[in-house]
Amino acid sequence: MNSDTLLYLAIGCAGVVVGAVAVLLILRRRCSREWGRLAAQFATENEPTGKEFNRHTVKVGPDLCRHCVKVVVADPGLYLRANGFILRRPGVLVPWDQFRDVSVGKLDLNNAAVLTLGHPATTLMMPMRLYERLRSHMPGHLRRRV
Repeated sequence: MNSDTLLYLAIGCAGVVVGAVAVLLILRRRCSREWGRLAAQFATENEPTGKEFNRHTVKVGPDLCRHCVKVVVADPGLYLRANGFILRRPGVLVPWDQFRDVSVGKLDLNNAAVLTLGHPATTLMMPMRLYERLRSHMPGHLRRRV
C-alpha cells in the first residue's frame, strides 16, 4: 500500500465513525422525548426505598428500554430509571394517583400491561409479571386483573 491509499482509508474510516456517532445521537434524541416529558413532570433525584426490580424492559411511549430499567415500588409512587449502555435517562417518580387506565398489550411477544398516566397522557408498558407485583399499590379502579 502506498501513502495515498492509507490516507483515503483513514479518511473513510473517520467518516464512518463520525456518521455512526451522528446516527446514535439522533436516535437518542428522537427516542428520549417521551421519557424527557415524563421526567419534566415527575423528576426526582432521590431513589425511594421500596421493593426493587432490576434490569426490566419498559416502554415509555415509543421509547423502548430493553433490560436496563430499574423499577422501585414505593409508598410515594413508582420510580423508574434507565441505565443503558448508550441511553441513560433520569429517574422519575410517578405518584400512584397519576395512573389513569390499564389495558393489555404485547411487549416482545409477551403479555404486557399498558398503563396510561399523567396529563397529557403518556403510556407506560411493562411485562405483566412486573405489573402483578405493583398492582396492590395502584389506585382502586386499577387493582383489577387485566
